Amino acid sequence: MEKLEKNEKKGEQNSQVENELNIRENSDKKQKVEKDNNDVPCKKVKAEERDTTGDTIIFKSITRKEIEAEKKRKANLAENVKLSENTENAKEVEGVKNTETKKDTENANRREIVEVEKEKLDIINEERTEPVVPQNAFIYKDISLEEDKANSEKKEKSETGKNQIMVLEKNNKVVNKAKTEENADNRKTEVDTKGSKTKSKKSLIGLLLLLVLILVILIVSTIFGVLNINSNKIVKGISVQGVELSNLTREEANQKLNNTINNNETNFITAKHGEYITEIHLEDIQGRFNTEVAVNKAFDIGRNENIFANNFKTIEAIIKGNNIQAEFSYNEELLNKKIDEICVQIPDLATESSYVVKEDKVIIKNSKDGVVIKNDEFVNRLTKAFITGEKSFELPIERVEKQEIDIDKIHNEIYKEPINASYTTNPFQIYKEEYGLDFAMSIDEAKKMVSEDKEEFEIGLKKVKPQITVADLGDEIFPDTLSDFTTTYGTGDTGRNTNIAIAARSINDAIVMPGEEFSYNDLIGECSTRTGYKESTIYLNGELSTGIGGGICQVSTTLYNAVLRANLEIVQRRNHSLGVTYVPAGHDAMVNIGTSDFKFKNNRSYPVKVVAFVGPGTITCQIKGIKQEPEYEVKLESRTIEKTDQRYRVETYKVLYLNGNVVSRTWLSTDTYKYH
Repeated sequence: MEKLEKNEKKGEQNSQVENELNIRENSDKKQKVEKDNNDVPCKKVKAEERDTTGDTIIFKSITRKEIEAEKKRKANLAENVKLSENTENAKEVEGVKNTETKKDTENANRREIVEVEKEKLDIINEERTEPVVPQNAFIYKDISLEEDKANSEKKEKSETGKNQIMVLEKNNKVVNKAKTEENADNRKTEVDTKGSKTKSKKSLIGLLLLLVLILVILIVSTIFGVLNINSNKIVKGISVQGVELSNLTREEANQKLNNTINNNETNFITAKHGEYITEIHLEDIQGRFNTEVAVNKAFDIGRNENIFANNFKTIEAIIKGNNIQAEFSYNEELLNKKIDEICVQIPDLATESSYVVKEDKVIIKNSKDGVVIKNDEFVNRLTKAFITGEKSFELPIERVEKQEIDIDKIHNEIYKEPINASYTTNPFQIYKEEYGLDFAMSIDEAKKMVSEDKEEFEIGLKKVKPQITVADLGDEIFPDTLSDFTTTYGTGDTGRNTNIAIAARSINDAIVMPGEEFSYNDLIGECSTRTGYKESTIYLNGELSTGIGGGICQVSTTLYNAVLRANLEIVQRRNHSLGVTYVPAGHDAMVNIGTSDFKFKNNRSYPVKVVAFVGPGTITCQIKGIKQEPEYEVKLESRTIEKTDQRYRVETYKVLYLNGNVVSRTWLSTDTYKYH
């Protein structure tokens, strides 16, 4: 840009010089025409000169030879000026390639321009000088006419001279400005050169200092890193869950963490909702921080990378600190249990409708509006509190409206379709029937009931008997009689006779699958006049008395003896307070609905069937099924081991025989009886 500006300035200077030369050339041409219009053989050029008195005008004669010489001199002068301009331009182009040569060329061109300008000024001064009047000059007598013409030319020359002077002054200013710029460029070049040398010297010194500093840092870092790696302690500034572990060994750090963040007494969170407050300890959810992993991470800082990275992380920890988050775990099942406990304790907790089946009815509890805990958000807040060290948080709850009881859903969950009994022959397998369960009322009746504004509702249940039971399958699935036992009774007590018949009918055809338990009281059911039982003689508190259901114990005793002889497992049995007449002491089985029951378990490989029937003054119980090897013969042995005036004690054993030989003798019971 600077070169372009200089070229433009020089172009302006050259243009000004050309303008000046053109002005002068036009003036010369004008004078030449005037001279040529005079005498051709010898042109006369009028030159005005007044004598000292100012009275006369003298015209001096100039020859053609002098005029041609003047023209030639001016042409040479113009040619020199143009040559100077061309030379300057050529040197400027060359100066683009070589900066120093360009500057010298510019200076030379400027000096030539100055010389040319001086020559121009000399020419102008010469033209303004009064010419010498030759000796053969002649004088015109018409002074007044020549004087007017002379005055006009004089005025014209005066104005031309003034213009030329103004142009020269302007050119002088341009030349001076060019010199000033040249000097400024030279000074700037010198300053830039000196500054560049100074800057290079400073850069070299800075580079050397930087290299020395890097070397020192490398040496110090190496020493620092080696010392840190060989240390068995955690670097300064390291903490886990906010617990400072600086300068501690792994064992010390682990012990400190367990005494703080894994301390059940001190590390607990308080959950709040209004005035309700509860505490959740680590042990409530089996919460624990993995301190071992966290300590290993803390110890590895400044040790597990290259020496520079280790030193950087060590220094960063010392300056800024480094807090490591330990992994936190908990028992999800215990946490959900804790949430359920809190839900029960919240006073304004909303509840959904629920139900429970009790015996032969379903109890439905109505829902109510209130608040419920957002379980997922509760878990997030609790775990965040343990991890971040917060001591309390608000229970995340939302308010819900009371919901209608979905009676269809409850019915679908309770209803059970009855399943018929069946069996297969290869392999031989019996599938016992299953009773169904259903509402004791219609669905529409149940919906109408629960639509009332009540807190609790009860709906009766009924068992649905299958169409085919095991008893209906036929004797082919119970081909063998495993055991039977018969007792007798007097037929004079009609109430007792009725009770024995009802009880026998209740247990008849009962099927007990392998591994299944038999309950005598479950099959008897309600023992009352409503179910047909009569009043008869009973044992009550060791005395003879009367009551509803007298005689059912003889059925249970008969069944007990049949079960023992089928070598089935006795689960529950109790003797009478007084000895009975229909079996020996130690062989009886007393029952009392609601308090004492007789139970046994089918410990055989196949199902067994209880058969009970009544004859004239007799009750017989049989156990039917499939014999399996080895099949033992069972006998009972009893003996009195103690007697007093009021009581006696009897021990009973079960003896197993195989092919007539005793295989085992097992204690069954020790019973105490009162005398009648």
